[in-house]
Amino acid sequence: MGWPALGQRELGTLHAELTMNAAGVARAHVQQLPFKRHTTIVFDHSSQDHISGKNASPQHARQIIGELCGAQDRVAPDAASHFADLVNHLRGLSATEIVSVSSPGCGAFADALAACASQSCLAHLGNLINAGAAPESVYSSLSLVPAPEDGIVDSVASFIDRVPLHGLLPVSSMVQSYCNGHPECGRNPSVQRIIQSIVAKLPAGCRVGERFDEIEKTVIILKSVGNIANEQHSLPSILACIDNQHIPRDVKLAAINALRRKPCSQQRNDKISKLYRDHKEDVEVRIESFRQLMQCPSDDIVQNIVDALRNETINQVGSYVWSFLNTKRRSTNPGSYDLQNVLKRFHIPQRFDVDPRRFSRYYEFGYFDKERSFFENDQLFNE
Repeated sequence: MGWPALGQRELGTLHAELTMNAAGVARAHVQQLPFKRHTTIVFDHSSQDHISGKNASPQHARQIIGELCGAQDRVAPDAASHFADLVNHLRGLSATEIVSVSSPGCGAFADALAACASQSCLAHLGNLINAGAAPESVYSSLSLVPAPEDGIVDSVASFIDRVPLHGLLPVSSMVQSYCNGHPECGRNPSVQRIIQSIVAKLPAGCRVGERFDEIEKTVIILKSVGNIANEQHSLPSILACIDNQHIPRDVKLAAINALRRKPCSQQRNDKISKLYRDHKEDVEVRIESFRQLMQCPSDDIVQNIVDALRNETINQVGSYVWSFLNTKRRSTNPGSYDLQNVLKRFHIPQRFDVDPRRFSRYYEFGYFDKERSFFENDQLFNE
């Protein structure tokens, strides 16, 4: 390899050669990990082992409770971390150990029991509630219980009669989480007990006055009942509200909406079909009745809807129903598959003014998203 003598205006090329000689071969030592079983890489939410306190001890839990509840007049900067630590420890304690560290006068302890959400935690929380020693704030945590099992539902059923009005929605959300994993939940005695207790809070005959507090109470109860699927025990009470011609519109709408997760029985569908076909009924009531009918798509139901659409005299109702059916016919939402199969066999007449600035309409938005790809929107006008 050499360098040529170059002037200012001369170009040159440099050539280099590199030779590598093998000095030897050595085998790398790879440690083989023992395989016990094959599992999917998808995270398993059904197991709570990852959040259980494996090294929990009553002594440490008692120490944390003392730190949280010792300062009644101030909130320590590390209170949040102490609370999370307490929840983690309670998950690892037995029912007897939880009783041994119980601090009924400490609100943070009761809140931690609700956030802990183990069977032992909720069993002791039930004891505190039945004794009147738990703050009302604990109920909001019940809706966050992941994948509740039979024992947890049994614990909630033991104190359901003492749950205040604002706690009914979280409790019903927890029961629905249980029903998501147990399609036959309507046969569970504890679920039936919870539903009966909620329904019993409705006024007799669903007779509701015009006072705001009466309307609010009834609407919350109906929404709570409507949260729970796969059961028909509440159906007579819901239909009694729908039948009542003297209740406020908000209550009737809440009663119709409470059918959204109930089984598609003939009794259910006949009642709301009658409301939908009544041209003297309130526009929003008719539209909500139509929406609940579409939860149970069948040839007979769609045929009745299309026949009624041909004779529809209220443009607000006709424009909404027409836009809903045509949007669902073109929808790419997998949840609309059953309804689409039925709609393919029908011609849907269009003789309504569908100006979105003046008349009711249904919209569906779809885009790619890992959590949820479809959104629905209702635009309602009430003449």
